Amino acid sequence: MTTNQTIDGVPRAYDVESAARTLAECMDYSWDHMPEKGRGAIREYVALIIAAALPGNAEQPAPVAVVLPDVDDLAQIIRKVDGTHSLGAGALAESILDELKRLNPSL
Repeated sequence: MTTNQTIDGVPRAYDVESAARTLAECMDYSWDHMPEKGRGAIREYVALIIAAALPGNAEQPAPVAVVLPDVDDLAQIIRKVDGTHSLGAGALAESILDELKRLNPSL
């Protein structure tokens, strides 16, 4: 047995049996009186939960191409949303973000 061995994708370092027993107790099921079929199902669920929580197993969002304006375009956006210089910093930032979202509908 090597240190890299896994059980259902879960490294041996994780005690699936104890976790399954604890989960059963949290659900008010007596582990000692549970049929082996039920124990096996809980072990499988625990293994899936642990495997999903391991680094590298989380779903990554799909990359999105974002159109960022160059300096001249950004200046035009600022003139468009606040040509009279009447917006405060927060309102200006929100207006600029709204315009960037218009340019990038996937955001």
